[in-house]
Amino acid sequence: MSGFTLDTLRECLDTLAPVELLGMTLLRSSQQLFPTGLPRNTLREAVAELVAYTERCAKTVAQLMTLPPMALTAVSVVEYGL
Repeated sequence: MSGFTLDTLRECLDTLAPVELLGMTLLRSSQQLFPTGLPRNTLREAVAELVAYTERCAKTVAQLMTLPPMALTAVSVVEYGL
């Protein structure tokens, strides 16, 4: 991660579009917690998509945990008074 600054990281993350998951779309469009009357294939697709997304997130977290720490000298965290 040589030459990778906080600004570079921010620019990289800003280019990412929000993930639109079918399951979340179905929940937002429903008036209740568990939408009813959905076709079985739609529900199956939404669940499979959520499971796959969760697995990708877990793999990403595992990869991020192996990265060495990076000093953020340009950031002040006033909440902790450091």
